[in-house]
Amino acid sequence: MAEPMEGVARAALSSSRAIQVVGGPGTGKTQAIVQRAARLLAASARPDDVLVLAATRSAADVLRARVAACGVVGADAVEVCTPAQFFEQVLSCPEARAFTGRTPRLLADFEERILMEDMKTCGLKTKRMREMLKFFFKQWTELGDEREGFLFEDDEHLVHDAIMRHLRLRGAMLPVELGNLAVKFLRDCPDVPAACRRAHVLADDVQDYSKATQLALDLIARESLMVCGNVNEQVETAEAYPCPEGFAAFAETHEGAEVVTLTQGVRSAPRIAAVGNGLAEAGGMDARTLVTVGEGGAAERVCAGGEAVAGAMSEGDAARAAGEHAGTAADAEGVAVAGAARADLPGDVRFVQWVDPNAEFMGIARFLKHAFAGTPSAHVAAGGSAPAGEDLCAGGASAGASAVAPLHPRDVAVVVPNALWGRSIAKVLEVNGMPSDQLVSYHALKGDPRNAERCADLRAYTLLTLAADLDDAVAWRSWCGFGDYLTHSNHWCRLEDFAEAAGMGVVEALAQLADFDEPPFAGADVLAARWRQAQELLAPVAGKRGFTLLSACKLPGHDELPPAFEALLAPLSGTEDAAELLARARGRLERRFADVDAVRIALPSMLVGLEFDTVIIAGAVDGFYPGVGAFDIENDEDRQAEIAAADRRAWYAAMGTARRTLVVSTFQKDRAEVALRSGMQVHRIRDEHGQAMARLAPSRFALELGPEAPALETTLER
Repeated sequence: MAEPMEGVARAALSSSRAIQVVGGPGTGKTQAIVQRAARLLAASARPDDVLVLAATRSAADVLRARVAACGVVGADAVEVCTPAQFFEQVLSCPEARAFTGRTPRLLADFEERILMEDMKTCGLKTKRMREMLKFFFKQWTELGDEREGFLFEDDEHLVHDAIMRHLRLRGAMLPVELGNLAVKFLRDCPDVPAACRRAHVLADDVQDYSKATQLALDLIARESLMVCGNVNEQVETAEAYPCPEGFAAFAETHEGAEVVTLTQGVRSAPRIAAVGNGLAEAGGMDARTLVTVGEGGAAERVCAGGEAVAGAMSEGDAARAAGEHAGTAADAEGVAVAGAARADLPGDVRFVQWVDPNAEFMGIARFLKHAFAGTPSAHVAAGGSAPAGEDLCAGGASAGASAVAPLHPRDVAVVVPNALWGRSIAKVLEVNGMPSDQLVSYHALKGDPRNAERCADLRAYTLLTLAADLDDAVAWRSWCGFGDYLTHSNHWCRLEDFAEAAGMGVVEALAQLADFDEPPFAGADVLAARWRQAQELLAPVAGKRGFTLLSACKLPGHDELPPAFEALLAPLSGTEDAAELLARARGRLERRFADVDAVRIALPSMLVGLEFDTVIIAGAVDGFYPGVGAFDIENDEDRQAEIAAADRRAWYAAMGTARRTLVVSTFQKDRAEVALRSGMQVHRIRDEHGQAMARLAPSRFALELGPEAPALETTLER
C-alpha cells in the first residue's frame, strides 16, 4: 500500500501546467495546496506569484494560517481568499471598469432584497418573475448569456432589461455576476493588467465553484493551475450554482493534465472514515474517492502545523484504538450508546437517541462541559451490568481515568439542521458557561427593510455607507425605502425615469427634488423628505471619526449601536474614519467564524474546508436530515431524490471534518405542533398527559452509515 503522503508530495512537486487532486474527506487535498505553495516559494516564486483560493471565507482564514505556517520565507504574504474576493479586486481596476462599463459595488443581501421589490414593478406575477431571475442568474454563472437566443420571450427581455437598468443606474453589481464579468474581462480585454493574473493558482474545494469561476481560474493562472476537490462533498456555499461537473471533467478539458487521486486518510480516525464510506455507498456517490480504511497499527497523522508524522501510535492513541469497552455515555445522568462494530478500528463514533429536543440540548451541553474540563463522564450502558465504557467526551479515553486531555471549544463543531436549533444549543451552552460562534447564514446583517422596527442594523449600515460616500446610489435607494411595506418601489422607479429623462444620475436627481415647488412625480415629496432626513443626521458628524461619527448610526433615543452592525466593526479604536469603517464592515458582510475560542455551531454545508477534533450532528431526525422537501408529496420522486442527495452530501462533508470523535444525536419525540410546523416527519401522534406528542424517526442518513456504525442506544433522560 502506498504511503498516505506520497500522493500529496506528487501533487506538490508536479511540473504539469494543470494538476487535479481528487480525494475523499481528510485525504490530504488541502495539505497538497500547502505543500505546493511552500515548494513554489522555495523554488524562487515571489509571494505575489501565488494565489490560493478557498470556497468560503472561514475556509480561507484557516488555509491562510496553514500556508503562513509552512516554514518558507514569504509564505505569510501569499494571498489566500475566495474567488469572489479576487474577482472584486480584478473588476475594480480602471481597465475592467472601462471594459465592462460596470462598478463592482456589490449588493448586500438586504440591498438585493430591496432590488427584488423594485423588480415587482415590471408587472409580472412575482412567482414568474422570480423563476425568470433564477434562470438568468444561473445562465450568468455558466456564460449562457453569450449563447444565441439566451433571451427568447418578450417577458424575458422585459425582466432582464429591467434588472440590468436598475443595476446600471445604481452603479451596482450582483455577487452572482462576478465570475461572468471576470471571465469576459480576462478573456477579451487586450489591456488586462499583470496584477489581475498570477503565475500559479491553487484552488481548494473546486466542486463548489460555479462554472464561470472554474473557467476564470485558467485565465488567471499564467504558468500552473492546481485544483482540488471531491464531487461527493459538493455543497451550497455563498457562491451560487456550483458546478461539480466542471471539476469532474477537468482532465478532459485540460490537455496533459496530471490527475492525483488520494485515497489514504490522513486526518479522520479510521472508524469515522469507514462510516463516511458507508454513507457514500448508500447514496450511490462516486466510489473512486472512498477513503481506504486501515486495520489499526501504524498510522499517519497530519499535525496542526501541517507536517505529516508517520509511525507507531502513541499509548493514548493505542488505548483509544483498542475499543475494549462496549457501553458509553455523556455522564452519570446521560446517554448510553452501543460499542463500535469492530474493536480494531481507531476512532470514536456514537449514535445517541434522547427523549426530546430539550434533553438533547442539555445532554450536548453536559457532554461538552466534561470534554472541556478534561474529566471523565462514563455511564454504564442502559440495562445495568455492562463494563465501564469509554469516555464519550474525550474521544475514547478510559472511563476509569481520573482525567483526560481537555478539548478547547474551537476544537468542536455542532452541526445543526436550522437556525432555531443553533440558537437553542447556543443558549444552553451560554447558560453553562461555554462560548459559541454560530454560522447558520452567510449574511451578517439580519432584518426586514420593510419593517421600521426590524431594520435597525440595516439602517445603521446604510448611514455609514452614506457617511463614507454621499454619492452611493445603492445606499440612497435603501434609505428611501426603509420602513415601507413596498420599500417605496414605485416612487424610486419614477425617480429613475425622471433622472434618465433629465440626463442626470439618480443621486443628483434625488438631491434636486426638494427644489421643486410641486413634486415632479408622484412620491417625489416622500423621497425628498428622506433625503433631508439623512442630510440632517449626517451633517453634524461630517469629517468626524470613530465613536463621534458612529453616533449618527444609532436609533433616535438609543445610546448603543445596533448589535449586529456593531459586531461588523469591532474592535473599535475610536480613530477610524468613515471609509475605513465601511471597508471593515463590507469585508465582514459575508459571515465567517470569528477567531475566538468558541464552539462552532453551523449548518452542515458551512464546514467546508475546516476540521475539528469532535463533530456532533444534532437534531438527526427525518425532515431535518434530509429536509422536508425530500418527503413533500408536492415534489415528484426525482425532486425528492435530488433534495435528499444534496443533504446527504452535506452530511458526508460535515462528518469528514471530524478527526477523532463523531457523534450523531437524535431524539424520539416533540410536541406535535412544533414537529409539524418545523418539518419533522411525524410517524404518529399520541396523547401524553393531555399533550399531543409526535413520534419521530432517526434520520435515514444515520441508518446508512454502514457496518462500522454503532448501534442506536436510547437514554430515558428527560
